[in-house]
Amino acid sequence: MRHSPKQLYLVILCLFYLSIFLNINAQSYLPNEIAKIIRLASRDSAGIHQLNTLSELLADKNADQSLQLAKKALEIGSATYQVQGKGIALNNISIAYYRKGDFTNAFDFGIQALKWNESIDYCPQIAIAYKNIGAVYHSQANYTLAINFLKKALDIQIYLNDKKEIGRSLNNLASCALRDSNPDLATKYIRNAITHNKALQDPYQLALTYRTAGDIADYKNQIDSVEFFYQSSLLMAKKANSAFLQETNLYRLAKLSYQKKAFEPALSYLTEALSLSKQLGATSETAEIYQLESKVLEAVGDYKKALYAQKEFGRLSGLMFQEKKCSQLAKLEAEMGADLKQEQINSLQSERELSILNENKYTVLSFCLVMLVIAVLIMLFVIWRKEKLNRLINKELNEQKKSLEEILLLKDKIFSIISHDLRGPIASLSAVLPMLEPESLDYESYAALKNNLVKQVKSLNLTLENLLIWARTQMKGKTLPDKKPVLLRELVERNMDIVMSMAEQKKIRLINEVAENCIALADIHHIDIIIRNLLLNAVKFTNQSGFVLAKATQDSTNIFLTITDNGIGMSKTQVDLLFQLKTHFTTQGTKNEKGTGLGLLVCSEYAQANDCILKIESEPGEGTIISLILPKA
Repeated sequence: MRHSPKQLYLVILCLFYLSIFLNINAQSYLPNEIAKIIRLASRDSAGIHQLNTLSELLADKNADQSLQLAKKALEIGSATYQVQGKGIALNNISIAYYRKGDFTNAFDFGIQALKWNESIDYCPQIAIAYKNIGAVYHSQANYTLAINFLKKALDIQIYLNDKKEIGRSLNNLASCALRDSNPDLATKYIRNAITHNKALQDPYQLALTYRTAGDIADYKNQIDSVEFFYQSSLLMAKKANSAFLQETNLYRLAKLSYQKKAFEPALSYLTEALSLSKQLGATSETAEIYQLESKVLEAVGDYKKALYAQKEFGRLSGLMFQEKKCSQLAKLEAEMGADLKQEQINSLQSERELSILNENKYTVLSFCLVMLVIAVLIMLFVIWRKEKLNRLINKELNEQKKSLEEILLLKDKIFSIISHDLRGPIASLSAVLPMLEPESLDYESYAALKNNLVKQVKSLNLTLENLLIWARTQMKGKTLPDKKPVLLRELVERNMDIVMSMAEQKKIRLINEVAENCIALADIHHIDIIIRNLLLNAVKFTNQSGFVLAKATQDSTNIFLTITDNGIGMSKTQVDLLFQLKTHFTTQGTKNEKGTGLGLLVCSEYAQANDCILKIESEPGEGTIISLILPKA
């Protein structure tokens, strides 16, 4: 029996497609295999059906190959007026672009698919078009529109009793509701999706559903449930042989491991996810994986690989941006080209219509227009100058107002301190001094009273010194600091000697652990005043038998001097008030020692003058750490 060449061709084609579908578990095909499929595709409904079916099967495995097949199906469908095949191909192209992360083209072809399928009243593909458009809106964080399109898709699928697509739409709605910060609605949809898809026993649908359930659990911070759902989704994705779902679950598991600081599992997940995303041709997913991989590698100290991953992320991000811009520019150029051609035609026609007799008319008109423009420009210039002058005047007035307010505030501050903190001790001294008659007191009472008076005089002297120093720094024309190398250990030791008597009364240990080689570049008088005030405050607010520790560390450019005490500490609110002139914040020490609240203001202003940084860390009941960061000599 002899066979015609046409019959032999059909047999070979059937065997070829049979080999394709028998190997459907492969993640993708070699480029020459896809080229052969496209070349051998028959230009009829059977050929379009085969191309569309294979495109759908490869959508989650290799988006580039899926796109090639769908475009060929569209070409044949358009040429042979296969209207339904064309509608399916448009949706498949939209899906392929979505998998590639090209959301602009995914949206454009989704709209084309919707219009075409509505024109032929092809309900199943109308629903898929709604779903695809909803997915793009979801990716662009427009969740309101995404939910609207997905609900339209679900209504059609329920009408058609398309159980597979119903399960997918329920899952997509749950994902959108979650992204829209509505976890309760998302939980409602996902429960329905799990029940529905378990009944279908479809591993692909279950993989989608479990992945969304994991996202919801992650939003609710249910860590154990998150890992369970992602692992379950990964298992179902492998059963369904979906590279896309495997990649997205591996990325989520890697992110979860990174958050748990389990870096080795995170790297393992990312390596596998990266291989799959490259195979899919998914640029946006590959960029996300590289970004997370750079963070994990940095965390484990592999900075070279981390830098490479970060560079790849930047390259892919720039590529996606450039592709989008190129697409937009191409459209604009086409539109502008058409407009330019029309303008040139109109210009040539106008030139032919113009007469030499009208030259004078246009010359006069042009002159009038120029004069009008000049007049308008002059007017605008005058208005601009006037507004600029008003702004300068207002600025100067505001500065003067601010300066006057600061002067009045300074005046009120000084009078407040003098009346409140100096008048009292002076009045007390005036009352006690007449009592210092040796005949009216025994020796012990005399000595105790004398010591107290000495202490009050010293305190009053320190208050006056701080007040005068601080007031001098507020005056205009203040001198710049005289910066020279300063031996910090000697300076700390000298000031500890000054406050030693005050510390001994409270049995406070003064510890100087500043190294000999700590040499700062600053004004020695300014730093001396800062250290003395910091030590006095530390002793003042430290309880009986406490300690005050001075310590310093250094790097190549700075010295970090810290004064630590185990005193009563301060709240964050109290710390925030310390350097504010308006508050006049001061409290009594652990033995009711009084202060003016000026010491730290003086410290702050001298620190700024010497390019130093003053920091305070304190907790109530835990003590205080004051750090002074000085430039190294």
